Amino acid sequence: MHLKVADGTACEGSRDDISLSVSQPARVQVYSVDRAGGGHFLGAVEGGPTIEVGDGQWVPQPDDSDERLVAVAVPLGQSFGARDSWSAYCRLPTALNAKDFPAGAAVGTKSFLVYRQGTHGCPAMPEDDKATVRDLAAVCGE
Repeated sequence: MHLKVADGTACEGSRDDISLSVSQPARVQVYSVDRAGGGHFLGAVEGGPTIEVGDGQWVPQPDDSDERLVAVAVPLGQSFGARDSWSAYCRLPTALNAKDFPAGAAVGTKSFLVYRQGTHGCPAMPEDDKATVRDLAAVCGE
């Protein structure tokens, strides 16, 4: 997974382009996962050998732990099972678990820390920008 995150950290509200490299044409689902395995489905893409996921805006984890992006890939044409129809940003109904994906799925991860605005040299954000999509996300599959 390719990010422009300097020294393993990012500032709250900063944006980055996310891209992935795969060894064969693939379908990929991307997740943001917290320490306990909960989190959000960010979206699904397909292609290869390089896949542009799109623009991401970084939001700190509620407990200020590391942000972990998880990309799960299957060969083009293979199903993700019960999660196959997911396409829009949503909150995971249960913790992310390897048993939720088809046998043979490939997984890549990238971890980094998102500092809250106004700390560690990160700029303060205007009050209007502090509400996050993460707080408002619907539960996946509902």
